[in-house]
Formats: sequence, C-alpha cells, structure tokens
Amino acid sequence: MPQRKERILQGIAASPGVAHGAFTLVSRKEVEIKDYLVEEGKEALEIERFKQGIARTRDEIEATRQQVAKSLGAQEARIFEAHLMLIEDQKFHQDVLREFYRTHLNIEYCVKIVFREYQRIFGQLEAEAFRDRALDVQDVYTRLVANLTGEQENPFKDLDGKKILITRDLIPSDSANLQKSQVLGIVTATGGHTGHAVIIAKSLQVPAVVGLSAITEQLKPSDYLLIDGNEGIVIINPTQDTLNHYERILLARKTARSTFTSTLDLPAQTRDGNALELMANLSDVSEMEAFGKSGADGIGLFRTECLFLKENRFPKEEEQFQVYKALAQGATPNPVVIRTLDIGGDKQMSLGVHSRERNPFLGLRGIRFCLRHKTIFREQLRAILRASAFGKIRILLPMISGLTELLEAKGQIEAAKNTLRADGFVFDEAIRIGIMLEVPSAVYTADLLADHCDFFSLGTNDLIQYTLAVDRLNEQVAYLHEPNHPAVLRLLKYAADAAHEKKIPISLCGELAGNALYTPFFVGIGIQALSMTPDALPEVKYLIRRLQIKEAQDIAARVLKQAHAQEVFSILKAFYFSKMDIAG
Repeated sequence: MPQRKERILQGIAASPGVAHGAFTLVSRKEVEIKDYLVEEGKEALEIERFKQGIARTRDEIEATRQQVAKSLGAQEARIFEAHLMLIEDQKFHQDVLREFYRTHLNIEYCVKIVFREYQRIFGQLEAEAFRDRALDVQDVYTRLVANLTGEQENPFKDLDGKKILITRDLIPSDSANLQKSQVLGIVTATGGHTGHAVIIAKSLQVPAVVGLSAITEQLKPSDYLLIDGNEGIVIINPTQDTLNHYERILLARKTARSTFTSTLDLPAQTRDGNALELMANLSDVSEMEAFGKSGADGIGLFRTECLFLKENRFPKEEEQFQVYKALAQGATPNPVVIRTLDIGGDKQMSLGVHSRERNPFLGLRGIRFCLRHKTIFREQLRAILRASAFGKIRILLPMISGLTELLEAKGQIEAAKNTLRADGFVFDEAIRIGIMLEVPSAVYTADLLADHCDFFSLGTNDLIQYTLAVDRLNEQVAYLHEPNHPAVLRLLKYAADAAHEKKIPISLCGELAGNALYTPFFVGIGIQALSMTPDALPEVKYLIRRLQIKEAQDIAARVLKQAHAQEVFSILKAFYFSKMDIAG
C-alpha cells in the first residue's frame, strides 16, 4: 500500500457503512445520434419503431422499479414511477411525432430534439427541487435512445472486481447496471442526502458519500481510499492505524446488530420504567409485512401522498378506503396515524392542479393544497373516516402554520362527517386529530394550536429546512441541513414543553426518530413516541432500555447549552458509545 500522507475529505453522508480499497473513475458518454431523412413511404415503419422503443423502455423501467422496491422499499421505488409517467406521457409522444412530421428526420433524432427542449425548460426553473427532475429526464432519454439505436451504454461493464466507484453522478437506471459484486462503495461529486446516488447505494447496501465536488481532481491512480458513509468522510491513503481503528468499529457494530434484535419483543421502556411508544413509518400497504416483524407499537405515520404519486392521479374514495381499511385491520389493536395528502415541494404531480412555482417548498404544499382543492381533500377525509370503523385510526394534518389553517381543516373534517352520516356510514365519531409541527410558526404557537387538536407530531425533516432556510435538495447548501444546530434543538424542546403544559401527547416522526444518536435527547425533553422506518427500531429500542430518565434529562440539558452543532454532536456521540458498548 502506498505510504503517502493521509488526507481526509468531508462530504455528505449518503448511505451508512465503511469500505476501503482501490477505486475506479467512471464517466458516462452520450450516444452520438446522427440525423438522416426517412425515405418517403417508410414513415409508418418509423412510427412503429418509435412505439416499439417506447414499449421496451417501459418494460425496462418497470423491471427496475420492481427490483428497487424489492431490495429497498416502495418509497424509494417511486422515482421509477415518475419515469413511467414520462415514457407513457401522451404529450411527449405527440411532441416527438410532431417533430417527425415537421422534419421527416429519423425518430431517435426527433426524440433528442424534444428531450433537449424538456431539459432546457427544467434548467430554467429556479427551484432546486427540480434538479433531480432534469436527471430523471436524462435517464429516460438514455434508455429510450438505447432501445431505438441498439447501442446500449453501460459505463460499469468494464469494472473488474470490487472497487470504490467514483463518478460525477448516478442516474436511477444505474441501479439496474450496477451489481453489488462490482462495488465496495460509492462517492459522487454531486448530490445531497436524498439524491439518486443515495437510493442506489442503499439498494446495493454499500456505503456512500456524496457532494465531494473536487474528488476527481484530488486522486492519483495508485491512491487507496476509505469511505465512511456514517460520517460522510473519504480518507485518501489511510494509515494502518486508521484502518485498524475502523476494523474495530466494524467488528463491534456487527456484534451489536445481533444484540439489538434481542430486545425486539420487549417493551420500549427505560431502566426506571418510563415507557415510550415506538412506531413505524410506512408509505405503502406492501410494507405491512416489515411492520409486523418490527415489534412496532403501531403505525406512527402513513404517507398517503404515495397513493397519489404512484399513479399520478387522484384515487377515488373507494380505492383509498380499501387501503386505509387494510392498514387499520392489519395493525389492530395498535393505532394507525394517517397523514392527509402532503404534495408540493419535492413531491409534484402532473395533473394540471399544480402551477409552476418559483419556490415550491414555500408554496402550495400540504394543507395549503388540500384547502385550495377541497373536493380532493373531502374525498380523502371520507375514506379515512370510513376506515376508522375497522381499527384505531388517527388523522394527521401536514404543514399547519397557524390556527386559521387548523380550524379550516377541522371544518372540512366535520363536513366530511356530515356527508357520511347522511349516506349512512359508520365511523369513529371521536376520531383523534393531530397536526405536524414542521413549520417554526406552528411550534411558536403550539400552545394555541393545542387547544384545537388531540396530539402533536414533530416533522424534523422540514422543521430543520425551514428553521435554517436550507433547501435539503440543493447540493450547494445541503451540508447546512444540520439537525444538531442549537436553533433546531431549542425548537424541539419548545414544542415538547408546550405539549406537556397543555397535556397532549407529542411524538416525533421525522428522519431523526430512527437515529439512535438522538434518542437520549428526545427522551430527555419528554418526547413520548418515536416513529421511524421499521429497520431502525431495534437499535432505538435497545438504547431506550439501557437509559435512565435522569441521565437522558442531563444529556438534553447539556446539549441545549451548546453554541455549536459540532459540540452537540460530540456530546451525543460520546454518550451513545458509552451506553451501547460499541467502539467509537
């Protein structure tokens, strides 16, 4: 191994784990498309070739979607549903055929012209939420052109043995071309926490670090790399001491994972008997099997927008009712918290109800969309209420920013109840209604909101984003999306105090809920329930059972006094390792 000076590069943690080894640089070459005139009388053959290319591309995307859904989950596979919508979009077909009839040029060249125009339009949009949309367009274009020309481009075909993959970016279809046997880990120059590279790395179950813009310029062919997907670190030419340190961590964590599952069937309570609810976040009924094996105390968040985005349409009341009913029956006797439609921001639909917004994260999303489109909202509320007759269902309202929105939403719930009574349906008349605390204005008026709802649920993903004015999808500032920021932690404490004062339950269902590093802080400030992905639950439960309330409160008090995010992280990390017997 070359004895060069060790260098540490800080990127963005994308997929957990540690790997070390040789690396390979991969770049993507675009297929060159030449234009030529189609002979007179052969136009029908050219159009048929286009239809066959569309069909083959659709089949490929569907196969990839199923592969990702099986290996990673329904939510992560949603990206390919967007690809299916694009390849099946009649407007796209018409645009290509219009170009063909206008120019009489070969169909793949017409496809190129149309897609280039689509990418130009996306490039002009100011919102960073559309950055990945342009990459989606490029991916579908690459697939379709390959099927039309017969030139299948696989940038990974020459990978020899397992190596760390270094590339500018990854497109979703790369998940079909990459094999776990080829990859030790992934490092990209672009991307943030939620980009395509993250989905691919997690589906392959390999560590990944993204957002290292200058990585390719800092490497020599003989360099040896270590990547730490937990911390977002890439180490160039690690010393033997560094390698030994990481080997100890890996061994300890491997042992710990089997230990975590040992408490799966035990209650989530501290050593001094303080009980918490550990719930599961789900996006699709197909995830009920994982929920059943997780030991969760219920479904703390069901994201209904996945029903809408899946088909890119508004499902009818009866369709929604059957899904919500299945959830209620499958979770009985445990509760199911169903969040009403939360589209907007990075979750867009192409149905003519969403106008183009300069900043969709500050636009018509969540409850704002539902109150603008009351017919859609009312239909969903009827479906949820009908399903409440079959289990312990609760309604959760997203993106509430103040009391006026909450009262108007509750008015819609009452209106839905009245129509159901008139139609002779039975439902839970006392169904519990909660709100997401994910906007700072809601947190600061939590005492007012508490008088008009039954529970709070903290959504940390958006709360961090709105508190710090950081678009988490913007690779330029994604590193500032910092959960340890003192402002974020103080807001969480403020919300918990308001809930306790008003004597209503408060849970946390954001991404942080499944990060055991933060569990002592949440317990210390009095969060009563945590909702997370099912696979995160064993570790969190194991740690809770090793805690005492007093020490959790002490850690929370220490953390809240810190002025810098790094100091917070150091305290939480040190405490975590002291309780979990894992090498730090």
